[in-house]
Amino acid sequence: MQAPLECCARVLVVVAAADGEISLSELRALAELLGEDASSDHEVTHTILRDAQELRAEEVLERLAREHLELETVWRRFLFDAACAVAHVDGRCTEDERQLLASIHAHVGHHVELEASLRHWHEHLAMPLRNAEHAHVRTVSQLGTLGEFDTSRYAMLAERLRARSRGLLVERLPCRPDRGASVGRLS
Repeated sequence: MQAPLECCARVLVVVAAADGEISLSELRALAELLGEDASSDHEVTHTILRDAQELRAEEVLERLAREHLELETVWRRFLFDAACAVAHVDGRCTEDERQLLASIHAHVGHHVELEASLRHWHEHLAMPLRNAEHAHVRTVSQLGTLGEFDTSRYAMLAERLRARSRGLLVERLPCRPDRGASVGRLS
C-alpha cells in the first residue's frame, strides 16, 4: 500500500472494530475502500482481519495526529468520509464509533461540521442498506421455493445476492483520491 492509503487503512480498520466486531458489511466496505476487487484473492480482507487484532485506537489516533499534515487535502477528506461510511455501513453508528469520528474530524480538519457529516452518511447509506435487506429477504424466500435442495440454484442465488449487495454498497462509498471522482461526499 502507498503511504496515504496505509494511514487511511489503519484508521478505517479501527473505526470498523470500534464496536467490538467487524460486521460483514464493514468488511466489504473496507475491502472496497482499500482496493480489493471481486476477482482478488482477498488479501486485503485477510490483512484487515489480522490488523484489527493488533491495532489500538489510541495508538492509531496518536499516529494520525503526527501524520495528518502529510496527507494531501483530498486524502484527508477521503479519510473522514470513508470513516463515516464505515461507521454507518452496518446500519448503526455506536457511541464508540462517534467518539472516534470526532477525534478523526479534529485531526484531519474536515471542512464540514461533524454532526452534519454524520447525518449525511446515515441518510446516504440508508436506502442501499434497505435495498440490500430486501434483496436478502427475496433470496431467502426464493430458497424456500426450491423444494429439494438444489446446490447449483443455491450457488446462483447466493452469487446474485453477493453481486447485488456489493453493487449497492460500491455505488454509495466515497471514491479513493487515486481512483477518480468522489461519490457521496458532503461538500
